[in-house]
Amino acid sequence: MPSTDVEMQSASTIAELVDARAADAAERLYFIAAADSRTLNYRALQASCRRVAALLARAGLQPGEHVSIVMPNGLQTARVLLGAMYGGFCV
Repeated sequence: MPSTDVEMQSASTIAELVDARAADAAERLYFIAAADSRTLNYRALQASCRRVAALLARAGLQPGEHVSIVMPNGLQTARVLLGAMYGGFCV
């Protein structure tokens, strides 16, 4: 059953929002890169977020710690920024 607006509003973290969308709209597009038209759906976004969050945790960072990222705008930047927030890091 798709998430309702009320369920989305009650989500309090990026992880909860991404997970809810991946559960009910996995194939829906989240991102289209302007430079080369590559796309990212919610299922792929969730997988990317989990990988980035795990990578930061393996590097010894704890949720709540600050992470600085300097990258040009684009698909990879969206993946890294959202992945860090998904893991509870401050970007």
